[in-house]
Amino acid sequence: MKKGLNIFLFVIVVAAVLILGYKSYTGSKKLGFITTNKVFDEFVLKKELEGDLKKINLAKQSYLDSLKLKIQSMAITSGSNNENALRIEEFKKMYLLKEEQFNAENEALFQQYNDKIWKQLNQYVEDYAKENGYDYLFGASGQGNLMYASETDDVTDDVLKYVNLKYSGKTN
Repeated sequence: MKKGLNIFLFVIVVAAVLILGYKSYTGSKKLGFITTNKVFDEFVLKKELEGDLKKINLAKQSYLDSLKLKIQSMAITSGSNNENALRIEEFKKMYLLKEEQFNAENEALFQQYNDKIWKQLNQYVEDYAKENGYDYLFGASGQGNLMYASETDDVTDDVLKYVNLKYSGKTN
């Protein structure tokens, strides 16, 4: 997967260089860039879904904590009875299975939320670029796909304001 990501980033860099070279040759294209991490982190939808995820995780953790407390309580009050020891082991297995299940569910939900956020962000950024006459709007993520751009071409704050207004249903 990392090899595929490296190839993807290489293709993006090559494409950016070609596009920037074309712009300097023709001088007629409107270019800009955004800091994608900032837009993603400050997008209202991301903050909402992050809050939902925290609530879900707290509920699951509360359930696990209650199971752990029950196991501890049983261990203290049960003595050395063989039947009680078996029940405690059953609860320990149930705890471990639930913990594993919750972790898998959390990872899947996290990925689902990220996909939803990026899908919405990509649409809003595309809308912004079209409405503001951009021919190219690059994303700078600090991972090498855009190594340098003039600060005058940085439209991150404008895009961030636009996507959050658009998400909230307000128009510019």
